[in-house]
Amino acid sequence: MTHFNIILVLNYASKLLDKTYRQQEIEAFALERLKIYKEHYYKDKGGFSFLDKQANIRYYGVKITKGLGEPDIHGTIMFVWGISIIAQILNINNELGFKEHKT
Repeated sequence: MTHFNIILVLNYASKLLDKTYRQQEIEAFALERLKIYKEHYYKDKGGFSFLDKQANIRYYGVKITKGLGEPDIHGTIMFVWGISIIAQILNINNELGFKEHKT
């Protein structure tokens, strides 16, 4: 499982607690997520998909792809978002040049 919601909550909890409460466990969890995310990455095409060896065929019941062996926009956006949150948890977001878009 990808656990994007857990990563988001851990990031904000960590910030609120000034990175003092169980930070090592939070970082270990985040690093484990990166290993899982890598399994969903299509290195040759530069994107992600939630499904194994195919793009998501439907989104909210509407057919959006042929389900070919390629990444899809939804997976790519979600995984990149997760990676950007993990970069904040690991305090490497500035080093990577990641900036959070705020509305």
